[in-house]
This record gives sequence, structure tokens and C-alpha cells, in this order.
Amino acid sequence: MDTSKMRDLKALAVTCLPHQPLRFMRSHGALYIRNDSGIVFDVHQNRSFPELMAQNKDYAEFALACTPDTVLALFAEIDRLERKNANQAESIREYQDLTVGGDVSLGMLKADLRVTTGERDELKAENEALRTGQAIKRLSSDEVREAFNGAYYQSRDNGSDGEQCRAGVLAVIEAATAQAVSND
Repeated sequence: MDTSKMRDLKALAVTCLPHQPLRFMRSHGALYIRNDSGIVFDVHQNRSFPELMAQNKDYAEFALACTPDTVLALFAEIDRLERKNANQAESIREYQDLTVGGDVSLGMLKADLRVTTGERDELKAENEALRTGQAIKRLSSDEVREAFNGAYYQSRDNGSDGEQCRAGVLAVIEAATAQAVSND
């Protein structure tokens, strides 16, 4: 559609917004489209030509369906789709510049993907470490003392040295932490 016609149609719709809505009215075998101010359209019902009568009724129904709100909603949808299309076209141009222009090879794109995947994995690990740290903070001092004493005395009773005792304590703390995390 011609841009000036679209602009004119939109202006007409805006002008008609405050006006009363139209409706059908039958009178003496004739069909009118009107509002409270008077007849806007006279829909001729020529009984001699039934195909014209049906055609006129179709046009009348179409005219009633084209309310200012409907026309403005269609223009808003056209604008939205044009913006979306422009964004997609820009993305396609950027992609073509990368692939056709030779600035970026497929290998470089794969390398970027690997870096991104690595960053994602690092963030997951950090998140898990934070979650574990929060679980340790929730352990009460009695739970920590009990875990330490159990690991220390069990290791000592078995004749273990200090490093084995430390490893045992850490294992018990990890088990308690895992239990606290699973209770979340």
C-alpha cells in the first residue's frame, strides 16, 4: 500500500476515534449504517439483483468492522512487524558479514563457543561452591564440633596420623554439608 494512503487512513482513523460507533438499522426494507447523529451509509437492497444485494450487505458489514480502533491496531501490528523484520535483517547482515566477508572463520566461531561453554562451567562451579558455603554457614556449632570429634577420635583410635585425621574431619564436614544442601 502506498505510504501516503496509509498515512491518510491512519489520520482518518484518529479523527474518527471520538465519534460514536456505527451500527446497522433496518427501515422499510432498506438497510442503513448509522450512529445517533444520523445515517452514514445507505445500503441499497435492490431485490431485482440478489447478487448485488448480498454484495452491498458484505460491504456494509466490512465498513462496520473497520472501526478506528481496529484500523489503528492493524497499523500498530504493521509497525511491530516492520521493527522485528528490521532487527532480523540486521542480524542476517551481521552474520553474512562474518561468514562471507571472511573476517571470522567457522573455527573462530567454534572457539568462541568453547570459551563461552568454559565460562558457563566456571559459573556453575562457583555457584555450587557458594551453595556449599551457605550450607556450611547453616551448620550449628554443635554439629561442627560433633563432626570434628567423631572424625578426630575415630582416626586417632585407629592409630592414624594428623593428616589422616584432617582428611577424616574434612570428609565428615563434606558429608554434613551435602546433607544440609539436600535438605534445602
